[in-house]
Amino acid sequence: MYSRSHAVLNDKDGALWQNMGLWWDSHSGSIDRGFTRASQRLFNRILTSTIPQTERVGELRVLDVGCGCGDEVEAIGEYFTRFTAGPKVTACTLARVQASAASDRFRNGTGTAFEVDIHNAEAVAFTMHQQPASFDVVVACDCLYHLRTRAAFLEGCRRVLVEGGVFACADLVVCERRLSWWEEVRLQGVCLISGTVRENLVPPSTYRAQLVGAGFSDKSIQIDVLPHEHTFLPLADHIHKVCGSGSGAQAKATYLVRQGFLAVARMLRWWASSGIVSMAVIRATTT
Repeated sequence: MYSRSHAVLNDKDGALWQNMGLWWDSHSGSIDRGFTRASQRLFNRILTSTIPQTERVGELRVLDVGCGCGDEVEAIGEYFTRFTAGPKVTACTLARVQASAASDRFRNGTGTAFEVDIHNAEAVAFTMHQQPASFDVVVACDCLYHLRTRAAFLEGCRRVLVEGGVFACADLVVCERRLSWWEEVRLQGVCLISGTVRENLVPPSTYRAQLVGAGFSDKSIQIDVLPHEHTFLPLADHIHKVCGSGSGAQAKATYLVRQGFLAVARMLRWWASSGIVSMAVIRATTT
């Protein structure tokens, strides 16, 4: 599921977006049922949260963690060219297939208005091997819960950011209340199957404490928990539409891939009905 099988969910030719999406369109005041647009909308929500730190002229260095197949990198370049003549985008992903796809995409001429450097690397190790204060902005979309330790990543993230730099991400958080033993058992099982590190699923208060512990400014931290009706539930509906029996997905995806996505849809509905897990957009600055 973290190779290129997510192509089946995209409803725009050539798009390989891979996040849960923000399905609420504030302009129309309604749910937008397009997966590709929802994924772009969530990522754009991250990018816009980096303002006003990026409203300046000159070189802008951006690190994209969990870059996928290159759609995020292209969006970063398009967005930040509003503020600088040519941003430098460094991106990393642990998935070799995705790193290769992203590299090929820009090697063939896409995004030539800005500099791109793609790496097949694990995020924690990658940040620890970069020079201190080497980036102005670090972004990550719907991926940090897979890291072996998010706390270590946040420390590395703070290390590579300049003074006044900004970190912004979309990430999963759990509710503040204590989970029942059965909820905890089910959540542990979901984490095991999905490759999610249970210790990375923390409530917003703990997430804030981790950011402060890593050296980010407490007063700068914003954690906006998104409604399930704008995130998980429309995605679950879209998965059932695309991967359910009788859909056109049979020609685009194998049976196992479709069943895997349908299992994700069941998980999302449980998270939404129980309120245990939510998607949040998080922003913090170094000063």
